[in-house]
Amino acid sequence: MAPDSFGDFVDQVSLIDHHVHGAFRVDGSEARFQNALNEANNEPLVRPAEAYESQLGFAVRRWCAGLLDLPPHVEPAQYWRRRSELGEHEVGRRMTRAAGVSDWLVDTGFTPTDCLGPDDMAAISGGNAYEIVRLEAVAESLMADIPNPADYADAFGRRLHERARSAERRSCCCTATRSNGRPDTWPKRSRTCTWMWDWR
Repeated sequence: MAPDSFGDFVDQVSLIDHHVHGAFRVDGSEARFQNALNEANNEPLVRPAEAYESQLGFAVRRWCAGLLDLPPHVEPAQYWRRRSELGEHEVGRRMTRAAGVSDWLVDTGFTPTDCLGPDDMAAISGGNAYEIVRLEAVAESLMADIPNPADYADAFGRRLHERARSAERRSCCCTATRSNGRPDTWPKRSRTCTWMWDWR
């Protein structure tokens, strides 16, 4: 049915989240949640409680509180208490389903975490979820496997192909890297050798 207004159209549009980390898999401490509100770096916050007073902390207590049956701008202690009562699985279910997102592109990170992967994100959200294949993660996964750096370039191509095929079984493959450029501009063998030995 056609929308009656532009506002109605916007309300009906399904979104694609092009880069998301999965919701928490299991319940955890308040400090873990507070540190998750910190987007500046991966180091633990010196004063975790201050995360509630950040711009993201304000936004969470304004826009997410209602999904937890709380009033907007609820006090941090009350917000955390209610979140703990519901548990991370129920919190994740409520928030992902209220987001208006039909498709999630999930970055599973460099190392195993306590966050949901693509399959679990699809289940909890009721939508579709696809894996992002990180080029740097593929590159680093070869470090312990390649004795001769001269073999690295070919091995990287094969490993990336394998990871891409694995992601395709989830219906989609996306690659992500922090560097720009086409594959034919990636480092030559001499630079690769230096990088591998420095990395080791």
